[in-house]
This record gives sequence, structure tokens and C-alpha cells, in this order.
Amino acid sequence: MKKNLSGKIIAIGAYYLVPFFVLIGICISEIQHYYIPCTNIAEEDINLARQIPSETFLDELESFELLPLNPPDDKQLLFSADKILQGIIDIPGYPSVKVHMPFDKHDMKKGTPSWQLHFAGFTMPKILLKAYQITGADVYLAMARDVIVAWSKYERNAWFPRGYLWNDHAVAARIQVLGEFWKYYRNHRMYQLEVAQEIFQLASRSGRLLAKSSHFTFSTNHGIIQNLALWHLCLAFPTISLWEEYKQIAFDRMCDQMKYYINDEGIVLEHSAGYHKFGLELLAMACGYLKKVNIKIPKEWKNKLHKAKDFYAQLRRTDGSLPMFGDTSNLRDVFGPPMPGVDAKGNFRNIFHYNQWKPSMSDSLYPVAGYCIWWNGLEWWPNDRKLNQTVTTWSHYPGHGHKHADEMSVLLWAGGQTWWTNVGYWPYGMQGRANAESWEGSNAPHLVGEKRDSSRTVKLCSYGCSNDMSVIEMERNGPQGYSANRQVINVKPNVWVVLDTTDGKDIHKTTTSWTTAHNVTIKEGNIPGSYNLTADSNKDTSLTAYLFGIPGTIVKQLKGSYRPFAGWEANYFSCYPASAIVVEQPANNSWMAALWSINNRIDKTPEIKGQPFMEYWENEHTWKISIPLVSGTMSILRDNNRVIAAIGGNVSAETIVQKPLEPSEKIAAIHTDFTNAAKKYPKFKSVLSSRIKIPYVLISLFLFQEVFFFSHKIFWRKYEAALKIVSVAGWICVGIWFCC
Repeated sequence: MKKNLSGKIIAIGAYYLVPFFVLIGICISEIQHYYIPCTNIAEEDINLARQIPSETFLDELESFELLPLNPPDDKQLLFSADKILQGIIDIPGYPSVKVHMPFDKHDMKKGTPSWQLHFAGFTMPKILLKAYQITGADVYLAMARDVIVAWSKYERNAWFPRGYLWNDHAVAARIQVLGEFWKYYRNHRMYQLEVAQEIFQLASRSGRLLAKSSHFTFSTNHGIIQNLALWHLCLAFPTISLWEEYKQIAFDRMCDQMKYYINDEGIVLEHSAGYHKFGLELLAMACGYLKKVNIKIPKEWKNKLHKAKDFYAQLRRTDGSLPMFGDTSNLRDVFGPPMPGVDAKGNFRNIFHYNQWKPSMSDSLYPVAGYCIWWNGLEWWPNDRKLNQTVTTWSHYPGHGHKHADEMSVLLWAGGQTWWTNVGYWPYGMQGRANAESWEGSNAPHLVGEKRDSSRTVKLCSYGCSNDMSVIEMERNGPQGYSANRQVINVKPNVWVVLDTTDGKDIHKTTTSWTTAHNVTIKEGNIPGSYNLTADSNKDTSLTAYLFGIPGTIVKQLKGSYRPFAGWEANYFSCYPASAIVVEQPANNSWMAALWSINNRIDKTPEIKGQPFMEYWENEHTWKISIPLVSGTMSILRDNNRVIAAIGGNVSAETIVQKPLEPSEKIAAIHTDFTNAAKKYPKFKSVLSSRIKIPYVLISLFLFQEVFFFSHKIFWRKYEAALKIVSVAGWICVGIWFCC
């Protein structure tokens, strides 16, 4: 009898205590991950930090921007600062938000995700400090102090993450703002030791958080930013303990990242022109920090910086815009990223705004990273009316940041105007973000309904350039037997042919969305299948497009559509309806051709009088397109490895295409280095900061379990013990999964 009673007690205890300990274990693992103990900050260390480093040195550190905010002019900045004093966030590019000054934890989840990051990254006190710098008015410095101190007290006592409280990028950005605040506050008449101690406590905790291996974001630029922030902490607060340790941790982690973050071609492997620019800035800052912490800059870093600078110059247009593949905004940067100067001996000097960004090559190919850039008219630089740029991308590095499904997309800028583009940087948290990242956000050929993360491989098949013609051919093998071949041909300077060939199952459809910039208008032309594109801001240049394919091809125009998703251009802050031509046709044994011609008042282009057509077709390597002109017939044909353009039977351009050197070994090495870093810096599985709140799910599951067993007792009553054993075993498995 006693044994049965003991057994029941044990069974009941296991049934209730195991789920309880699973929940406690999950919470404890989360607390341990974020817990940073407060350290004793000696008063003499604070007093010493009031003297070192020098004011000039701290001024130099302010040039390192870890969380850039589009810099408004002084008038707008002061307006935003005054609004902050009133508890209103009114910053260009962000929706107006009311906040409680100096700090309220509920404000951490107000506004868009982009603003929440800036809120946690101390953008408010940063603006206030800039206003203090301009005016010298103590009210701005005092409010910056109150915001930082209130935040520090909340952060010190928080157990679990809220919003971007412990986000890697936000923590790094806070260190930079703390250094700027300390520069102004340390010898100000309102100085108080208690405030200084709070500042040093927050700086110390932030450094310990960034240095924790489980917090290191090895896979993206966030990890680079974390390393830079550790160096910044060492330089701005040199009396904080662990100075030497932080300096070395940042350098060692940076060495690991540099193997796969920027490849030997000098390209940031984050699938985005905008993030290449940002990565170039980060690498320039890294070299600047290393100089200041007295670590020799590795030679390979210098080489990658120079090549990254050259690639950025190839991407950058005369107006400061970039081709919008991946998370790239259509905003223009007049100055370009700041770069370190180099003296006669090759040593790096201080960072400054470098503004000589003329591309060095007309035709550039980057087979490892997966990019190709063509320029026509560089001899006229910077006369944008005589320039055009074609960018093709097939980059695909799974796990690296900011990847959109856009392999084999083509972007065209000509006459100072973007004509064909991808969607660009769709704001996080806004409807359509998932679509913008997927195939519908690019002009790459894909299956109707194909997912963003579809299993696929892509390769460069052939390439050729001459004085009169450039040709590139790519191939992608996708899901369910689907394959797509794309050839891009530029008959210099202003005629393009994009020829897509696809294979797949008879039931499948292939589709392509040709999207324009939002300021471009599309009108159907007089010739069947033709479209005239004009830009509101450019009356001298226009583009004529012709689309033709196999029977059964459907062509339609969309603008600002969510279902289906098409016709959008985004710039990080907002989204604009844009015109799009969407093509759909059977996927099996199919081809589709797009012909473009740039027309301007300066250079007369051949006038097309009839619809272009495929004169003969055997396969993707043997075909001929005929274009009726007023002056005769223009032919563009491919015969195996020869691509020819002729007018009236006379060859006007010719290129031999060939398979480039296979970069597979270099690509495999990058994947290996990335995989090794993933093993070295395993990611912490947070269950509290995820979208699905796991503890709430588990509590709900336990309540459901109780309802089930209560009903079981009433209606069935069989196998109750066995079912409860299964339940306990299930809870144990859940605990092992989350806590180990």
C-alpha cells in the first residue's frame, strides 16, 4: 500500500515538476545568456578618464559611424532635437512617434523596426549631442544625460530582452554615443560623479556583452560592427578593465570574418550594392581603429580595401546612386563613403571623404562573387547623358546577409536614369517585405510560385567582350527540374538583348517581372509588342523595349500591386508604385526575348520600323533575331561561341564567348571558412526574443494537456498511466532541445 502511494506521489511529481523545470530551465538559459554583472568602477579610473584621451583624439573617433542616420542639415537637426525635448520623434524618413522623456520601456516597441533599432542605438541622445555641439545650449546635453542614465538603470535591472535592448547592432552603436557624450560631459560644469559612474557601468556592461562569444554575429556585418565597437570602447574609455583582452578578441574575430565577409575580388558577400558600400566603410574604419590601437593592419586587409574601393567605383553612378540589387536603397550619396588616406610609404592616414569615383574599367567580371558590370561612354565621364551602365548578378552565398532571390537579374542605368531595376530595400515590418526579398522583387526568370529559399544552383556559363559588343551567359538549376538560361548582349553603345531559355515540367509556368524606376512611365508603342519608356526628370532620353517569345506567352502591365506582387521601388524608408511588365509562359522548352534601345537627342539610334522576331531557333547557342530598321534589317545571332550583330548583311559587331576559369575552388573555400566560423561561434537559440514566444506556447501546451487528461478521465479512462509517461518523456525532450 505504501509502495503504491509512493509510486503515485513520484508519478504525480514527475508529471507536474518536469514541465515546471523545463520552463525554469529555458528562462535560466536566457538569463545566463544576457546576464552581465555590474563591476566596481574605481573613482580614480573615472577621474583619469576625465583627462585621457585628449579632446582631439575623441573628436577623431566621432568620424566612425556604427549606426548611420541620413545626416540632415543643421536646421533640420535642431528642429528634430527640439521635438525630442517635447517627447516627439520627428526625423526625416521615419514616422512621427510620441515618446516619454527621458525614457519609458514601452517606447522601445513603438514605430517601425528600423526606428526601434535607432531608438535602442541611442539615436535620440546622438541628435541631442549634435544639437549641443551646434548651439552650446546645455538643455540638449542635460536631456542626453537623462536619457542615457535612465536607459542604463533600466538595462542594468532587466532580466529578459525587450525590443532591441540587447541587439548586437544597437549595443555597438550605444558605445559610440557614450564616447561622444563623455567627451562633452567629463569636464562640464554639470558633471556629477554618480552620472559618470552610471556611464562607465553601461559602457562596461556593453563591452562584456559584445565580447561574449555567444553574442557574436559571425555571419554578417553585425559581427564586424561588434568588433569595431570593442575597439571604440578601448579608445574612448581606456581606463576600463579588460582593455587588452577586448582589443585582441575583436582582432581575432575580425580575422575570422575577413576570410568570407569580403572575398579576394574585394566584394562584400552580402548580396547587395548598398551593403558593399557599407562594408567598404566598415573596413576603412577597421583600418583606422587598428592604427589607433597599435595593431598592424594585415596586408590582405589593405588589398581587399583597395579592391572593394574599385568595385564600389564600378557600381557607383555619376549621381551617387547604386544599382538596386539586394537590400539597396535608391537614395543618392553625393560624397561617397569616407576612406583612409595613404602616404607615399603606403601607410594609412586619417579617414576623409574621397570623391574620385570614376570607374576604372568598361567591362568588369567578378566570377567568384557573381557580378558583371559594363560601362559605355566612360570617355565622357561625368557627362551622364552619354553614359550607360549594365549590371548583372548571380551571387548566391547561403547564410550571408541580405540575400534576395535575384540570381541572373539585370539592371540598366542610362542617360542619368534608372530604367530597369529590382525592388530594392523594402522597409522591415512593412507589408510586402517577404515578396520584395523573393523572386517577384527582381527581374530574374523563375517558376510561378517559386519560394525565396528554393533549392538551386547558379553558374556563369560563358563570357565575351570586344570593342563593339559584350555578352554574358548564366544558368540556374532550380526546384522540380526547372532550369533557366539567360544571355545578356549589349551591342555597344545602346542596344541590348536579354534572351531567356527555360526547361521544366509541362504543368509549370515561368515568369519574369521587368520593373522600372518609380519616375518612369510605360506606354505601349505603335509596333505590336513594343513599349515606350520615358522619365519625368529626363526629357532628352527614352527607352524603347520589345518583348516576344513562344506561342502562349502572356504579357501584362502592373503598378503598385500586392497580389500578384509587382510594380514597386523601395528606398529603405518607404515604397513607391512603379511600372512593371510581367511576362508569363510555359516553362518547358521555352524562350523569351527582350530587346531594348536607348534613344536620346544627342546620339541618333537606328529607327525600328517593325516588330523584332526570332528568325530561327535551335537552342540557346544557335539562334537568330531579326530587327526591321528603316535603313535595313539588323540581325543579332549566336552560332555556338560566336555572337554577331549585322546590318544589311554587314557585320557591325562580333564577340567570341568562352567559359571563364572555373572559380569553384575559391567559392568552396569561402563556404568552408563560413562553416568553420559557424562551429566556432555557435548561435544562441533565444526563445524569448523570437516572434513565437516559446514559454507562452509551452504554458498553453501544458494547459491543453490538462484539459485532455481531464476529458480522458471522463470519457475513456484507458492507458492514462502510459499516456502520462509519454507526456513526461515529451517534456524531457523539449527541455533537452532548448537547454542543451
